[in-house]
Amino acid sequence: MKRHIYYTVLLVLAAWGCTGCSDGYEYFNPNPGDEEQAATPIVNTGKASVNAMAGTATMNGNCNDMGHTVTEAGFYYGRTAAEMMKSEPIVCTVDAEGRFSHTLSDVDNGDHYFRAYMIIDGQTYNGRTGWFEVKVASVPEVTTELSEAAGGVLTLKGSYKLDRDLSVEPGFRYATTEEGVSSVQFVRATQVDEQNKTFSLDIPDTDQPCFFQAVVRMSTDFYDGEVSEVIRPKDLSAEGVANCYIVTEGGWYSIEPKRPDGTAVTGTAADWVWSSGSGLISGVHLSAGRIVFQASSNPGNAGIALTNDAGKIVWSWHIWMTQAPAAQTFNGRTFLDRNVGATEFDGALVGSLGVYFQWGRKDPFIGANRIQKNYTDEHEGVGFQTTGDNGFTALFLYNDALCEGFKFVNKDMDMDMSVANPTVFYGVYNSGGWKGSNSEVKDYWGGVSGTKTNNDPCPAGYRVPTFDELNGFIKDIDTNKTTQENVSDQSYGRKYTIGDQTFMFPGSALRVWSAKMRYPGRVTFFWTATISPSAEKKALDFYDYRWTTNADPICCGMAIRCIRIE
Repeated sequence: MKRHIYYTVLLVLAAWGCTGCSDGYEYFNPNPGDEEQAATPIVNTGKASVNAMAGTATMNGNCNDMGHTVTEAGFYYGRTAAEMMKSEPIVCTVDAEGRFSHTLSDVDNGDHYFRAYMIIDGQTYNGRTGWFEVKVASVPEVTTELSEAAGGVLTLKGSYKLDRDLSVEPGFRYATTEEGVSSVQFVRATQVDEQNKTFSLDIPDTDQPCFFQAVVRMSTDFYDGEVSEVIRPKDLSAEGVANCYIVTEGGWYSIEPKRPDGTAVTGTAADWVWSSGSGLISGVHLSAGRIVFQASSNPGNAGIALTNDAGKIVWSWHIWMTQAPAAQTFNGRTFLDRNVGATEFDGALVGSLGVYFQWGRKDPFIGANRIQKNYTDEHEGVGFQTTGDNGFTALFLYNDALCEGFKFVNKDMDMDMSVANPTVFYGVYNSGGWKGSNSEVKDYWGGVSGTKTNNDPCPAGYRVPTFDELNGFIKDIDTNKTTQENVSDQSYGRKYTIGDQTFMFPGSALRVWSAKMRYPGRVTFFWTATISPSAEKKALDFYDYRWTTNADPICCGMAIRCIRIE
């Protein structure tokens, strides 16, 4: 919002005209009938020449000494007539024609007052008061920048654009209500970067709402940015750090950049990596050592990352936006009621399938776009096919500054590759995934130690279950069910009822070694944390209610159902 906008550029304006003279000065005798007074020295205030785009104004004067010696001449100058009268004189050099001038730099918009004077024999002679007005098309364009509470301090931030150098005074208005901002006094900024035209003000955090407005004062005019509220991000890490955080409503959030074991991740910037929908995540940045972002109220999934000075990803986190998952307990085991990344509970809906993980990795891959009606694969040989009748991959957005979107690469990975490239699906036919042997990678998801590892993809308080834990949980439910039904006519997903509890296991499907989607909504697969005891480069998964051990290549992508850490 701009309170004053000028559209014209006035190069020369003066308060009084020049009559009978071509040089811009009026010579006059205040007492022309008095011969004695006729010899009185005269000083004249001339026109001011204004170069608005250069930000300069030249004040002109002339004196007629009537044969006397001028000991000093110059101008009084001020932004108001009263200020001019109190100003220190600006002494100038008088030429042989009795002319003198002075150029002002960095002149602001508005009125300017000046008066020529001279001193002869200790007596001061004053000219009339002149004035000029500066109106330039270039006025500050003020932006109220994102500001947040951190460490007991509110840092108000603003910026402005101005296409030439003028003297400005940046600052803020702030109040506890949005309506109150317009009625409070302007407070000068305490930190100003004139080169980048940014400014800020630190004020104590009183835990009350704070609405503020960036303001730039130029001369007597104020130019205002929009009114904004200081954000107070909700701490998603308060209940524990993890690689996955659940967001149940729109708003501002922050996470502590740490791995699940509590070790800090260091970086210099934060940004979004991918998203399952437009506008789900915005405003990602690093503030006071925390990653801050804004989530919309829409369901979906996204990835955010911390980067180093070279702009490379040093760690990333999964933001899972859904209604709060419920904890379901049966026979002493407690699991979340839905797959990681699921945005629906109803197994007949594609949103219930969730996202997919290569075994042992912490970062998810995009899910399906529909429930499959027949047993065909995606028709692309590799990759993440999203179009055509047999394209089963959900649409996604990605930040091309950090990745190339979800893609398949035909090679094995090591831990550094996995961390730096969270959207790359690494696979080799009938093998692949991790470079290490089963003995080297067996505890990547805690299948041996029974702990939550740094690669664990579950929210805080949960981890990937072992084969015995997951298989036992579903088998116990199946054995003790009151009712059972298939999720849909095409699906082997199941819906169980035991008393007043409903357990849903959709046909979560899988991505094969080449990242190609297979059977979304039809066949139920879940990864477990247990590496295969007999087949190299394979891990155990839950497969379609067979109740027997089943192993698949660790490069495959499957859903995960998390168990609570007791």
